[in-house]
Amino acid sequence: MDNICNFCNVVLKNKYNLQIHQLNNKKCLQIQDIKEKDKMKKDNELIRINKDNIKKEKEINKLLISLKEKDNLLKEKDKALKDKEEHILKLEEQIKELQNNIKDIAIKSVSTPKTSNTINQNKYLFLTPFNLTKEEIKEKIEKNFTKDHFMNGQKGVADFTYNNLLLDENKQLNYFCSDTSRKFFCYKDVNGELKKDIKTKMLTNFIADDIIIKSNNIYNNALADKNIKLDACHKYLIKKFDILNMKNDNNEFTATLSVLTCNPPQNTNNNETKVEDISSDVIFEIEEDEEDDEEYVYYTSEYFENQERLLKEMDKDSVYYKFFEKQLIEKKNKYLPVF
Repeated sequence: MDNICNFCNVVLKNKYNLQIHQLNNKKCLQIQDIKEKDKMKKDNELIRINKDNIKKEKEINKLLISLKEKDNLLKEKDKALKDKEEHILKLEEQIKELQNNIKDIAIKSVSTPKTSNTINQNKYLFLTPFNLTKEEIKEKIEKNFTKDHFMNGQKGVADFTYNNLLLDENKQLNYFCSDTSRKFFCYKDVNGELKKDIKTKMLTNFIADDIIIKSNNIYNNALADKNIKLDACHKYLIKKFDILNMKNDNNEFTATLSVLTCNPPQNTNNNETKVEDISSDVIFEIEEDEEDDEEYVYYTSEYFENQERLLKEMDKDSVYYKFFEKQLIEKKNKYLPVF
């Protein structure tokens, strides 16, 4: 059984005869050739399959590397977004802290004694009443206060107030600045009586809450954009702080309104009272108490000393350090020579 030819299955007597048979027998040689060719064909097919497998494996590796790179990129973006959100939270905490510090400084500032001043009603008479309701003002703010107003801070609020709240349908003012140096304003109420408003305190308190709500909406909508840059975030935060701080420091709002309303137009309708019809002797008293004289209290020499002390305590790398340093220098140049 050991001497069977494995190609043609012929049985031979011994191994020697088997070898001779496989080397010389034509029929066996033909069978061997066919089997060899089949073997080579199979081997070549295996080689081709292996090459295809290697090529596909390389392509799969490239895809895996690409997916890994994209995954890393997404992780980096997520981290950057998280860092930006944390930075914004820290800045907002700084704003709250600075607001509290400013409020404490204002309370500790030296108060000035009461003084009495008069305003000539003949020169600064309101010809149209300031009769807007809280609901009407809220509606106007919601409808007409824009991002452009917001990005101009308190100046933008003053511009909005002048064009939307202080002008009636005939473009007549209902709120005048009667003394630009001391920021005295006056207006006519619904009963036609002349009223005072020192440094726009009444007007500021009347509109501030709705302005702040609208400003917060503009700020939140802007930061909802995931593509917003960090510099833009800083600008929005600064403007938000400027408007949020109106109740504590409305000097920029007041100064802008004093320019816009210091030269009111004359209303010459027959049904309206004319300036020249009012006796020059008719005046009304403005009693300046400690509460009304807030601006003069606010800008005493002690105020600037406290502000400088506060500035020294701030982190110089903080985004608000240069902002408050610049504001302090501007206020010193404007108000300190008065004292």
